[in-house]
Amino acid sequence: MDMVPHILLIDDNPAWQEALAEYLRRKGLFVLEARDAASSLAVLERQPVTLIVCDYDLPGMNGLELVRLLRRLHHDAAVVMLSGEPDRSLAARALAAGALGFIEKSAAPTVLLRKIRQLLDDARARHAATRALPLWQRLLPNPYRHQRQPARQARGQQVARFLSKRVAQDPAAN
Repeated sequence: MDMVPHILLIDDNPAWQEALAEYLRRKGLFVLEARDAASSLAVLERQPVTLIVCDYDLPGMNGLELVRLLRRLHHDAAVVMLSGEPDRSLAARALAAGALGFIEKSAAPTVLLRKIRQLLDDARARHAATRALPLWQRLLPNPYRHQRQPARQARGQQVARFLSKRVAQDPAAN
C-alpha cells in the first residue's frame, strides 16, 4: 500500500472523464479509465484498484447495477457514485447498493478530491490494521481464497459477454 493507489474512473462522457482524470492526475493520483460497465470489469480483471469513481448513467448497465455486481463478485474497492441528476433517492440507493459516497457532478472537483482522499486514507488504515495482525493470523487459511479469483474472473467474463450482447441488441445504445 506504499505505492500510489489506483483509481478507476468510469464515465461514458469522454470530455468530462478526460477533464476529471487530468485533474486527479495533477493531484498525484494514478487514474485508469473505462467508458462502461463491461470495459470497467475488464480493467478490474487486469489491474487491482483501491477506489472506483463511477457515473450513474452508463450504457448497458447503470452505476447502481455495477456497484451491486462488484459487491456480488466480492470486489472490495471503495466506490464513489457520481450523477448529473440531483436526486436524493438516487444517493440513498447508491449508498444502499454499497457505494461509500455520492457526489453530484455539479459539485466542485475539490469535493470529489476530498472524498477520494478520505476513502484512500480509510483503505490505508484497513491495510495497516491487517498488517498489524500477528503473522500466524494472517496465514490462517481462508476457505474462499482459492475459489474467489477464478470465480470472479469467470463471472466477469460472463457479465462482459452479456453486456456486449445487450448493447448489440439495443439500438438506442448505439
